Amino acid sequence: MGKRWGEWVIRFRWPIVLIMPILMLAFAYGASKLSWRTDYRAFFSPQNPELQAFEKMQRIFNKSDSLVFVVAPASGTVFDRDTLKAIEELTDGGWQLHLSTRVDSLRNYQHTTAVGDDLEVRDLYEDPENLSDAELLKIKQIALNEPLIVRRLVSDKGDVAAVNVTFELPDNPANEIPTIAKQARELAHKVEQAHPGLKIHMTGVVMMNAAFREASEHDFKTLVPIMFAVVVVMLWLTTRIHFGVVTTVLVIAFSIAAAMGLAGWLGFYMTGPTASAPIIILTMGVADAVHLLIGYLHFLQQGLRRKAAMIESVRVNFQPVLLTSVTTVVGFLSMNFSEVPPFRDLGNIVAFGVGFAWLLTTTFLPALMVMLPIRVPKIHPDDSPLMERVADFVIRHRTALLWGVTGLVLASLAGIPKNELDDQFVQYFDKSVPFRQATDFANERLAGIYTIEYALDSGQKGGISEPKFLQEVDAFVEWARQQKEVR
Repeated sequence: MGKRWGEWVIRFRWPIVLIMPILMLAFAYGASKLSWRTDYRAFFSPQNPELQAFEKMQRIFNKSDSLVFVVAPASGTVFDRDTLKAIEELTDGGWQLHLSTRVDSLRNYQHTTAVGDDLEVRDLYEDPENLSDAELLKIKQIALNEPLIVRRLVSDKGDVAAVNVTFELPDNPANEIPTIAKQARELAHKVEQAHPGLKIHMTGVVMMNAAFREASEHDFKTLVPIMFAVVVVMLWLTTRIHFGVVTTVLVIAFSIAAAMGLAGWLGFYMTGPTASAPIIILTMGVADAVHLLIGYLHFLQQGLRRKAAMIESVRVNFQPVLLTSVTTVVGFLSMNFSEVPPFRDLGNIVAFGVGFAWLLTTTFLPALMVMLPIRVPKIHPDDSPLMERVADFVIRHRTALLWGVTGLVLASLAGIPKNELDDQFVQYFDKSVPFRQATDFANERLAGIYTIEYALDSGQKGGISEPKFLQEVDAFVEWARQQKEVR
């Protein structure tokens, strides 16, 4: 079958060389329909019970997608005039952020005091620039002794404060998140400039969503070109065929573009996992092309003419390349059994790419290569290529290598129990990422961004005001506070 396939490709090489790029570009056009989805909801299917419960709670109460400005003054205390003024500016600016619905901070915390028989509710402070030392001390005492504030809006040491901005985001906030993140960074920079020595960190779900997209885009713009460069260098070192390198790069580029385009036509979203698909496709696709090119070069060195050498290379490599591609496609398609939609999309996109890479490798590459001039490196009898030396070494030491590698594999199995399932989104990011740095800083001093929310149903209309229900809620709260993980 391989020989007939090769003969057919060579016979119709001109139509193949003209039609295949057009076909791939038609698929690739679908990439314009891809849109980013980086919010945490993308990692759950609509049928996920936890997501359904979460969305039900948000319909009853309000959405809790937030952005937190963590204010760290150089003075070591937030209870001075300059820092309180900065918190006021962040509070006022937070209300101006796109889609913001609520801002919580020390500035607008509603403190209740008894005045005779009346209760007076007012902001914790106003006009911070004109506060006296006694007023600053009073504000500090109130804040550090109020459970609703400590580790939420101010650290227990009083050295860090938080301004929490809540947003009403749409179901797919892909377009809104970058806008909010940009406005928030501009606000933080403006306040930092106005208050020298003040450092503002930004964390929260909104910034996490922005960081997912930014990290994915950064990896796409840097890792893919680097991988292409590595492929070009390695191909040149192994084949020394200029046009072979160019043709292989075209095959890989077409495969990646067509796979991402088909994903766009099918309505997939770009997420953190799917953004890694191009690198995986590149890694898988280059292997097919290298097999065919090395075979082509080998038969040319044996004296065959270009068409005959390519037909023979296709004949020899067709079945191995087909089996490798099919098993790879099946393996990645098995990711459709995952409960996480982005991983299902990743598996499908890579499967598309591997399929396109096989098709292009067995049609476009041989058709184009036989049409291009090629200078065949001469073979010298005394030459000893690296792979031949490796093969000789393996054959000479086959027994020692067999037992040595087997022992190494068995020893490696001891590390399996040390693998842990840990799905903390923050730790997806390298410590060099600003969001990771800000979140680690906040987690050390405040309550962190991981929360569990409970909706307690009294079971009857107006039941939340019943003494028995209130006692049960209070008991639950006291139990929760005693848990070592709760801050």
